[in-house]
Amino acid sequence: GVVSTGAARLNGDIDPPFALVKSQDSRGQVQWKVDGLRADNQANPAAWKDNALVLFLNSFLNGSNTQETQRRRSSSTKARTQQAPGLFGSASEMVMQMPSIAVCYNERMNSVDRGDQLRIHHGYKHSVHHNSGQAIAWTFLFDTVLVNTYILQQKKKYNWKSYK
Repeated sequence: GVVSTGAARLNGDIDPPFALVKSQDSRGQVQWKVDGLRADNQANPAAWKDNALVLFLNSFLNGSNTQETQRRRSSSTKARTQQAPGLFGSASEMVMQMPSIAVCYNERMNSVDRGDQLRIHHGYKHSVHHNSGQAIAWTFLFDTVLVNTYILQQKKKYNWKSYK
């Protein structure tokens, strides 16, 4: 099987209860540390909130595992970040329990951002004239292949033969 974790978007066919909570979060109506879970041992959706609610899809953690991690208080003044005023007290940092899904995603998020930057900078001019689902699938797959190939080339020096 494929082991993966990632953030899900509202327009990505996420479960309706998770989509509702995400839309409420943008209005500041969701409390800190909300966590929903449904494990079916294929794709496990989970929700976690500290500064903003993040929806996760994961294939190897079920959301019930936690670990201690160092967190900083948000400097944002948006309503969605102000739901737990007494959590940090006067401290700017604290060690807290977080779901392993969120910790795993946060530790590896830099790679995702770097891949997005490469994809934007080295874009391609390919228009897709089919239905929107096919267009999204084509762009995602093509971009993933481009970014992964680039990362593989950077990490290892392959001696591939040139073909004409």
